[in-house]
Amino acid sequence: MRTEVVTCMRLDSSLETGNNPRLYKRSKQFGMREARATEKLEKQQKAEIDRKRRQNMNFVNL
Repeated sequence: MRTEVVTCMRLDSSLETGNNPRLYKRSKQFGMREARATEKLEKQQKAEIDRKRRQNMNFVNL
């Protein structure tokens, strides 16, 4: 009985892991360094979008 339960558990867990391996991965804890880097990247991207928008408006208005 015990071996049967263990066998079924192994089979079920391997099937679940195959379908969605993220279920068994530990989620990453973001620290202050990653948060600052993300904010800096978002700020750069926003500035780049604004610059392109202004450049396009200048081109259209000419």
